[in-house]
Amino acid sequence: HVPLERYEDNLRFLVRQALSRKIPVILIGPAPFDEYSAGSNDRSTMDNCAYSETARHVAEEIGVPFIDLWHGFLESKGWKEGQPIIGKTGEATDQNLRDLLTDGVHFSGKAYRLWYDFLLRTIRDKYPELRMENLPTVLPHIFDIDNSNLPDSLWQEVKVKGR
Repeated sequence: HVPLERYEDNLRFLVRQALSRKIPVILIGPAPFDEYSAGSNDRSTMDNCAYSETARHVAEEIGVPFIDLWHGFLESKGWKEGQPIIGKTGEATDQNLRDLLTDGVHFSGKAYRLWYDFLLRTIRDKYPELRMENLPTVLPHIFDIDNSNLPDSLWQEVKVKGR
């Protein structure tokens, strides 16, 4: 377990290191934690929320995009701020997070799809130069591959846009 203050310092350091090397950064906060599915544990969904808010703070401070999985996952279930928190023990709610967190922690296919959609939206909005259609082609398109001669067709010189 990394204390929150240490997490914040570490995150700030890592982001600045990446940016100093001209590496685009998107910070992603942790998802909620389903306390019912995970059984007894020293973790809590409110701890994950605190770490997510810390990541948001670092992102805002440094000026990089942030993806809020904690709120995003809950809101995908129809949850609104102020309502009982889905997956938090002691909260009176008839919903659970099992369709998103298979064992309370690990993502299901549906959760990965949400995360992927958040990521694509963030890339489109904050790093449009990294959109798939704007990236150079490295290998030939699948329709340009000759299955009877894979080595030659895979390693042919590809004309890269803008080069």
